[in-house]
Amino acid sequence: MRVFWLLALLPWVTGCEALRLRELLKQFPPLSRTVVEPPGERCPLGGQVVFVGMDTNTNDALDDDEVTSTQVHCSTPPELVVIMEPVPFGTRCPGGGQVTRAGRDTDGNGVLDAEETDREVYSCWKVTDAPILSRVRVPSPSLVACPEPTTHILVDAGPDENGDKNLDDDEVRLTLSTCAQEPLLRVELDWEPPGARCAVGGTRVLAGMDQNADRQLDALEVLISNVLCEDGRTFDGDFLVQRDTDLAVLQGISRIRGNLLFFNGSPTLAQAKLPSLEVVDGAVVIESNPFLTRMEAPGLRFVGEGLTIRGNDALETLTVGGGGAGWLWVSRDLTVENNARLKSLDGLRSVVPRRNVQVKGNAALTHPLNGLGLQSIEFLEGSLSISSNGALERLPLATLARVNEDVVIEDNASLATLVGTRLESIGGGLLVQGNPMLLNLAGLSSLQVVSGKLQVRENAGMVTSYGLSSLWHAGSIFFARNNAMTVWGGMTTLRSVETGISVDANAKLETIGSMTSLVNGPWLALYGNPRLTALHGLGNLEQLRGFSVNDCDSLTTLNELTKLRTIDTLMVEDNAHLTQLGLDPVRQVSGYLAARNNPRLPTCQIQAFAGRVYTGRPDLLFVEGNDDQAPCP
Repeated sequence: MRVFWLLALLPWVTGCEALRLRELLKQFPPLSRTVVEPPGERCPLGGQVVFVGMDTNTNDALDDDEVTSTQVHCSTPPELVVIMEPVPFGTRCPGGGQVTRAGRDTDGNGVLDAEETDREVYSCWKVTDAPILSRVRVPSPSLVACPEPTTHILVDAGPDENGDKNLDDDEVRLTLSTCAQEPLLRVELDWEPPGARCAVGGTRVLAGMDQNADRQLDALEVLISNVLCEDGRTFDGDFLVQRDTDLAVLQGISRIRGNLLFFNGSPTLAQAKLPSLEVVDGAVVIESNPFLTRMEAPGLRFVGEGLTIRGNDALETLTVGGGGAGWLWVSRDLTVENNARLKSLDGLRSVVPRRNVQVKGNAALTHPLNGLGLQSIEFLEGSLSISSNGALERLPLATLARVNEDVVIEDNASLATLVGTRLESIGGGLLVQGNPMLLNLAGLSSLQVVSGKLQVRENAGMVTSYGLSSLWHAGSIFFARNNAMTVWGGMTTLRSVETGISVDANAKLETIGSMTSLVNGPWLALYGNPRLTALHGLGNLEQLRGFSVNDCDSLTTLNELTKLRTIDTLMVEDNAHLTQLGLDPVRQVSGYLAARNNPRLPTCQIQAFAGRVYTGRPDLLFVEGNDDQAPCP
């Protein structure tokens, strides 16, 4: 019965609520307000935002605190229309070609009217084919370690576009690298039929050794080969891409005789795909495109200047080259810089730059253990810089063996290892600085030569310097302010240093480890290492141009240098607990001797040492601030 009465009263209750709602609407009428949405992440092309609510304060305006719902209506562009028409033989295209027009169908009639055309591009077929030439170079110094009796040889190839019958540097489209006996080397050119590798055919370049002296390369004599493809349709001049209409007219073009610039792209340039592009005679620059998320040019095989990818905040997918079996030759530099969302360099796996590589400021960039990275780069005629990549844990250059100039690995917050190269030789300096997660130098075990300065500085987590097990020569060595380092040394094959070794201001350094091959040393400076107590790793040293021990407050003696015989310059200063000089094996200090401000080192001991070994000018002998009261036996 109770349920019956509730059901009977329900219509009356519902009717009352409806009356109250009508009264409420009369009292507080619904209002809406529309504002313009500027172009941005929510609406790339802009739009409108509609706010809805009730005018509860009856001021005939919808205030912010009265809004009950919000609707965003993003603008969509009119349909993109692209038309292509043949261009007959004539002045514009002597060999014929194609004109491509693109624009927005603003009137919706399905036709690209003249006033709607946003971009028009002519692309032409080549009239004549320049002959393909080749040349042989023997780089000095060698960029690759080759087994005897072979040497490192580079074979360049390209079209003789200026007709001077010489292959000039700006005509090189392909470089082969091999180890061969130069007198037996032979280079041959062969026809490459049209197909997946070359759409319109091309020329195969082969290099090898003519072992049987029959003046031709047999199949088993070929050491290396690659393909130089014919150009398809060509655009003459620089090409700037900022909108999707620019990108649309670029489709189908295989060569740009100028620079290709993706710069300051609009919201319509979110994805760029160029499947037909193969050659850019100038530079390729992809820079400051805030909406670009994907960039693909898989068929690209030659760039005449540099390849730059910089400041594209939304870029996540990057593929340049790698569409075929060959490499992407870049005549100058590869730069990948400040792309905040780019996580991988695998899309650049076929890129081979000739000069410099810079990978900098890519906050999300990583390189997993099985990643491809920049795997095609074996040597660089210029420099390498890997810096300020916050998420990078290992280096992405698995086959890199030689760099002719400097190598810089700096300020990579997550870099935990230097595994990721097979570096053997650096023609300039090596700087490893500001990488707080590095524990040691593992990953550089193949490195034999650093011709310039080897600097390892300010790596907060580095515990030892171990990892340089093959290093035999350096211009100079400088380790400083690695505040967790307890052991320095372990360079067991190091036998040649041109100028000096400096181990400075390493707060926890206790031990100098094994330097067994270092006999005739340069200037050796130990400065500001307050916990250093053991020098046994220097026990094979026989000669030093200079020896400086300063501010090593835990060091009590130098007696572990048991084979040291001659020193040009000796400086022992400001060592708080040094009580014994301990240089009994030394026979001569020939140029300069200073022992100052060692409060526990007996003055008489220094005077006896100087009287026995010092042969320099009297005015270059300084003994002061030591323990004048301590007796000597």
